Amino acid sequence: MLDADVIENIFNNPNTRQTKQLEKALAKRFKDRGNLPVFKSLSERLEELRNKAEKDLDTAIQEKTPKAALTDLFLELKNEQTPAVVERIVTDIDAIVRIVRFPGWQTTTGGEREVQKSLRKALLKYKLHTDQVLFDRAYGYIKEYY
Repeated sequence: MLDADVIENIFNNPNTRQTKQLEKALAKRFKDRGNLPVFKSLSERLEELRNKAEKDLDTAIQEKTPKAALTDLFLELKNEQTPAVVERIVTDIDAIVRIVRFPGWQTTTGGEREVQKSLRKALLKYKLHTDQVLFDRAYGYIKEYY
């Protein structure tokens, strides 16, 4: 059932799978009633919005910032145990790494050790320090983007 509450919930809590389901349901509904001018107009607007969203995503990927890369990683690896405050986690990691890093840190043992220690400390704050896959992937992103 598509009612205003369901649609509002999807917009407020974006989830790719739910968004695609909503898009399919709306497209079907518009197609079924395509002979009515108001639904034809809504269908065209939905298509424009989808095209704009895809274009914006492509632009964001091409101009990826370190923080955006980390956000993508955390959203991708998020599970039931991951706090819902991904933005705060990423902001903390970003701030800490920007403080401890220095030009060429990736090529020195001391620099790598300091950044790893800072990342572990940031993850500990959110009880994520034992997730080795998350740590390794996050460190990989930091090494590449910072």
